Order: sequence, then C-alpha cells, then structure tokens
Amino acid sequence: MLATVSMSPARAATPGSLVIGQVIDLSGPNGAIGRDYVAGLRTFFDMANKSGGVAGKKVELVVLDDKGDAKAAAQAAAQLIQQERVQFLFGGVGEETTRAITGSAAFQNSGLTLYAPLGVAVSSPRVALWRPRHELELAFLLNHFQKIGITSVALAVQQSKLQQDMLGRALSMLKQNKMQHKGSWTLASDHGELAKQARHIASVAPGVVIVLGDTLEIGMFLKAYRQHSPAGFIAGTSLVSLPTLHEVAGARNLEWTVFSQVVPDAGSAKSRLQKEHADMMERFRDEPVSSLTLEGYAAAKTLAAAIEKKMVTQHQGVQSIRIAPAIDLGGLVVKNAAPEDGLSSWFDMALLGKNGRLRF
Repeated sequence: MLATVSMSPARAATPGSLVIGQVIDLSGPNGAIGRDYVAGLRTFFDMANKSGGVAGKKVELVVLDDKGDAKAAAQAAAQLIQQERVQFLFGGVGEETTRAITGSAAFQNSGLTLYAPLGVAVSSPRVALWRPRHELELAFLLNHFQKIGITSVALAVQQSKLQQDMLGRALSMLKQNKMQHKGSWTLASDHGELAKQARHIASVAPGVVIVLGDTLEIGMFLKAYRQHSPAGFIAGTSLVSLPTLHEVAGARNLEWTVFSQVVPDAGSAKSRLQKEHADMMERFRDEPVSSLTLEGYAAAKTLAAAIEKKMVTQHQGVQSIRIAPAIDLGGLVVKNAAPEDGLSSWFDMALLGKNGRLRF
C-alpha cells in the first residue's frame, strides 16, 4: 500500500523515529517486482517495530511509486528528502531511475546514500548495492551453462539502455569464455515480428537462449519461442516476477526455463533467514512469499543491522554504509567487498516448473 504524503510543508518525524524512504515502480512495467520487494521490506520493519524498532527507534517507512519513469523517480526522491526528511533512501528498479535519482539536486545536496537499487550497473560511492551487480549475475549465468557443457548461446535483448548495455557485456564474456555466439536479437514489440524472431532463433539451434528484459518481454518471447523449440533452454536473470511470467507465457511454456537467483529459495525453511522471512510474511502480509519478498526482507535486515552495529557513518556530510566485519543474516552473509560490488555475493540457479515455482 502506498503512503499518502503531503507535498508541503516539510513534516517533522515522530520524535525518536527512524524515517526510511523507498522510491520504486509499483504500477508500471516492473510493478510486480516492486510490490513484492516492498512487501518484504515492509514485513521486516513491521517485525522490527513489534520488537522495539531499530536501534531503539520506531521505523516509519514511506514508499512512493515512480511508475517506472525516471523523471517521476527523481521527483519522488526529492519529495522524500525535502518533505519527508528521510534518513535512509532505498532505490528503485533499473539504471535510468537510479541515475535520475542520484543526479538530482535534492539527492546531491542531501548527503544520503541510495541503498539497494535493483538491476543496475552503477558504480558510485553514493550508491550502495545489496544484490550483486547485474553484469556479475550475467557472468554467473554464462559460466553455469559452460560448466554443464552448453557452449552455444543466442541473445535476445529488450530495447532498453540497461539491457543493450548488458548485451555488450555478454558479447565480451562469450568471447572471453570461448563460447559460440549464435546471434543477437533486439526483441520486437510487434507480435508478428516477435514470432519471426523466435522462429529464426530456434532455427540456429542454440544450446541456450539468454533473454535480457523485463517480465512481460520475457513472457511474450517464451510464448513465441516455445512454438518452435518446446525443450530448448531459455535463461534469464533474477529480476523477474514469476507469477506474472506464468500468467503471460502460460504454464506449458515454462519448462526448460532457468533463472539465476540472488537469494535462496523463499519457499524453503533450510536456513534461519528463510524460515524467519516465511513466518513473518505469514504474520504480517496476506500474500505468498517470493524471491523478491525475501530479497526486500534481507536488504532491510542488512540495513537495520548496519544501523545497530554503527556501520553507517557520515564523512564530509555524505552517508557511508560499510559492512565490516561481515553480517550473518541467518544463513546468508553480507559484507563489503570491492566498492562497486553488492553487499551480497550469493548466487544460485533454479529451474522454473509448470506450476510457476522455482526448483533449486
């Protein structure tokens, strides 16, 4: 649920509270991703508030919808900074919104760090990634297939700045790993053209098609490609809404579809983090768990631990989040590595079944 925020005047936070803001797509092209992520975020802070808050302060979480629009993201961030007086700011989905926020005057003058944006390759001291960088996830995906003997790759890429940038990185990785490049296609928005592309890609018989795009683009491609290759591997990265993909592509088209993952199986209770997340989602939210609810929960838990352990500092007026030594979230360890890398370096692969569930 969105917080209702007055544009003016600037409000005063409740004494003794910790105001945390989030700008994210809740109703645009990545809305399903944003809603799941925020559900996990909100669940952790609800749990924390029931237990006395974070570092003894009650958390006030204010979430604004940027609808997937970069300009709206910058405006929403300014509202959170100037009107809501947030002390911490979570980022949204994608490169364009991230750059719009970090390039805005309100953010530049705030001294804040943009924490845990999703699906970006930004390298900046003012951006603290939680998940591994997008290109590291892509490298993991390619290495996985190479290790199991699949070395011919076709690339199907959405026409967006981030995905086209990832295409260039993928081509470089294929050359470096001496893998066979079967061709690259920029996915057509027209259904007829997309069907032709799918037929052409299937005709070159790649060992795997790596699809880089948002959930809707991947779903439409899956639906078209499975007409020509019912049992060919299709792979994607973790920034996908599986329920939406299931709805768009249809159950029978999901077999042989593989996704890299940046958190463990949200439906399992193998670790303390997985069990805690599932228990708290059942307690505070009336919705199913997913990899993205777990990621939001884990990112919120990391920030809370950093605040409590005084790993957040101000240097020359700029906020810095340094996880050192490592923090064990309950089976998933986070720490600062290289400045441009995410706090978490956890990766795995999972196969998507007809029921829309990932099998790790």
